[in-house]
Amino acid sequence: MCSGRGGEMRTHLLMATAVAAALLAATSSTRAQTTNWTGTISSDWFNPGNWTNGVPVGAPGASANIDTETPFQGTRVAFPGTASGLLTIGVSGKGFLTIANGGTVSSVVGSVGSLPDSLGDVLVTGAGSTWTSNGGLIVGSFGTGELSIVSGGTLSSSGFLAIGNPARPRS
Repeated sequence: MCSGRGGEMRTHLLMATAVAAALLAATSSTRAQTTNWTGTISSDWFNPGNWTNGVPVGAPGASANIDTETPFQGTRVAFPGTASGLLTIGVSGKGFLTIANGGTVSSVVGSVGSLPDSLGDVLVTGAGSTWTSNGGLIVGSFGTGELSIVSGGTLSSSGFLAIGNPARPRS
């Protein structure tokens, strides 16, 4: 049983992690709904050639995974209108996302640096540039997550916000 403020925070973090896991399972259960970043054409989010199953624009039920840094260093959103259910940056590899010049990203749940040995890096920069996570956001779940909000960029999460997963006990 948890008691005190620390116990409440652990309980909230555990609940947030459970919700994120359930949403991850629900949004990734149908392969056709998941699109993976390849970045083979450019760093432009809106170029369909950069995704395995099309651009995740205005598709809140779809999942988008950014888990590669080659051949272009990262994914760039410089226009309004991107949406996904689960947006993961750095699932099991390295993923980079820049939201700039008034670009907007909306997700149900966002995860930056998901699994061990992964690296997720998100930069939200410039007036009008924003990431809205309607269900919650996890930065540094079991991997390394970096989130920078600079020069008038904004982040909004109407659900939970978890930064850094508590250390797992050693056996």
